[in-house]
Amino acid sequence: CFGILAGIGGGVICNGHLLLGKEGNAAEIGHGTVEPKSRVKCNCGAYGCWEAYSSGTGVKLRALDGLNEGKLNADKLLELVEKDMSKITAKEIFQAARMGDELSNKIVNDCIFFSKVGIGLVNNFYDCTSIYFGGAMMKDKEQILPPLIEQFKKDPLIYTINRPPKIKLTKFKDDIGLRGALVYAKYRLEQNKLIT
Repeated sequence: CFGILAGIGGGVICNGHLLLGKEGNAAEIGHGTVEPKSRVKCNCGAYGCWEAYSSGTGVKLRALDGLNEGKLNADKLLELVEKDMSKITAKEIFQAARMGDELSNKIVNDCIFFSKVGIGLVNNFYDCTSIYFGGAMMKDKEQILPPLIEQFKKDPLIYTINRPPKIKLTKFKDDIGLRGALVYAKYRLEQNKLIT
């Protein structure tokens, strides 16, 4: 299950067990590199992370950078936020993209493309049956999920060597991060009981 919120994080269940890895970061896929030659910097300090392209924070930062560069027209985005760049969120960027805003369209298309790459990597690593998404970015699921699902139906081997997973929306929506934290805490408590 993966959450696309301010960042991108996840949890992997394998044979009924939470897969954590030696440091507990086995599903921190948001910091996986999806664009090796990228100049897009992630909050973690690395360049080209999936999170830098497809999370709420990444989408917003790319819009602010794009506005500062001034290479692509962003009139519709600026109109939506009344020219107050501090009001820009992923919600306004997706809305501006639907209105034909050039900068916002570029950002949304990159968000979708790099999510395809990220999902492909997840599936290559874990050979998933299903991948569930949730979080604030999924409020724009009509713009994000259909292209992801369609690509894996149309030409799955572009992004993954394994059979494509079913891509679904979790019922937990914005609570996906909280639910994940609770599962992790419960798992850790159970592990401590077994050890002591």
